[in-house]
Amino acid sequence: MEYPTQTVLLRHDLPDGTWHFDWMIEPAEAGALVCFRVMDRIDDPRCTRFHAARLADHRREFLNYQGKVSGGRGDVVRVASGTCHALTEAPGLFLIHADFGLGPCVFRGTQAPGVEGWIFDSTQAK
Repeated sequence: MEYPTQTVLLRHDLPDGTWHFDWMIEPAEAGALVCFRVMDRIDDPRCTRFHAARLADHRREFLNYQGKVSGGRGDVVRVASGTCHALTEAPGLFLIHADFGLGPCVFRGTQAPGVEGWIFDSTQAK
């Protein structure tokens, strides 16, 4: 039986006054968090398509951390958290089932040739 893992959406305010969200996903196996930079509240069921940039994997401490980021890189605040299942990652494809508390969603990310970043579509799971 597969147990759920965690996912969080952190608002990352940078020292220059700009901000974005960091979407962090805990993999089922041991290791660092998979992380994407997004500009949208992906926890909102009305957000059915969004762009994302893959970031370096992050330490698991970020699942519960809020506050200053080391090295003067700003501050993070958790805006949403939830559970996830069935993380699939392959060249050009990223698939995750997640629930931020408003019902389960399927997030399907694709990376098109010649396009920087990822495009995710999300649908309510049945």
